Amino acid sequence: MKKLMLTIAGLVIVISLSFAQNPSKPTRTPEQKAAKRSEMLAQKLSLTPEQKQSVYNLILDRTTKVEAVKAKYATNKKGMGKELKPIRDNFDTQMKSILRPEQASKWEQLRAEEKAKRKGAKDASGLEEGLGD
Repeated sequence: MKKLMLTIAGLVIVISLSFAQNPSKPTRTPEQKAAKRSEMLAQKLSLTPEQKQSVYNLILDRTTKVEAVKAKYATNKKGMGKELKPIRDNFDTQMKSILRPEQASKWEQLRAEEKAKRKGAKDASGLEEGLGD
């Protein structure tokens, strides 16, 4: 019986360690991120092929810049927001210049929904962490 319990305990440890080493989200390249995001926006906003290409290039540029800033502040997050704000503002301005007014309105609505969804997920994860205290 003792051997069985030790075997089960060992299996549980091995399985939990194997899950810990596999990240839940595979990392994607900036190109993959831009392609996925521009494809989603093309569908939801009914972008023309020219708009889709412009949006892809804009998202790729933003993603590359944001990743560089995140790498710069990998050990210390202070100050990162100050560098990200101009990137975000420039992206917003350029997106609005690419989109027609009705597309821009729909884009703003999508962003608000995504922001609310992220906030809800963040709140939920914060509640779960608080339960263990």
